[in-house]
Amino acid sequence: MMTERFRKEFGKTAKQIESTLEIIAQNPEFSAEEIGTAIGKTSRTVETYIQKLKDAGIIKRKGPKLGGYWEVMND
Repeated sequence: MMTERFRKEFGKTAKQIESTLEIIAQNPEFSAEEIGTAIGKTSRTVETYIQKLKDAGIIKRKGPKLGGYWEVMND
């Protein structure tokens, strides 16, 4: 469920970014391409969403680019 903070933080792309976050939470090892396939967006679009989530302190990368995973940070 999208919070008011999420809406304020991400504006009109909040729903797509929330979908990206849900996929990351369920499959932290997924690549941008795999997330894109799951939500119907390009990997480049997903990379933009991921950067926004990182900048907001919502997710953090653990391990190397290849073989690492995403960690969802707690509020």
